[in-house]
Amino acid sequence: MADCKASSIPMECRLRLEKSVEENRTGTLDLGLQYAGPDDPQLMTAFCDADWANDINDRRSITGYLLKVFDCTVIWTTRKQRAVSLSSTEAELCALCEATCDGVWLMRLLVDIGYKIKTPIPYHEIVHNKDYRRTP
Repeated sequence: MADCKASSIPMECRLRLEKSVEENRTGTLDLGLQYAGPDDPQLMTAFCDADWANDINDRRSITGYLLKVFDCTVIWTTRKQRAVSLSSTEAELCALCEATCDGVWLMRLLVDIGYKIKTPIPYHEIVHNKDYRRTP
């Protein structure tokens, strides 16, 4: 029902939905995000990953990334890549490029609101290792 357009919901059902949304909104007015962390947190950090040829029908890879400001997630995305990657390296590079585009936009926004970027922004690629529990 959440993805229905207002015109496709019968009146009684729509009123119940609006009442439910209003109850949830008024019950959470005192909640918010707290941006606190270490004494000297990294202004912005990015993490990205790709799942190569995930879809067996069209063989397109999946991109996922998130961007953090002062250790709080502000942007996260998961979607199919626009093109078919020929290798896992190419899929990872496409994921990094997409994360970098949003990262540049976010960095410019932070500069516009008065933050000074003093250090390079780290972009972390998530490494999947099947033997991560094995000790040397």
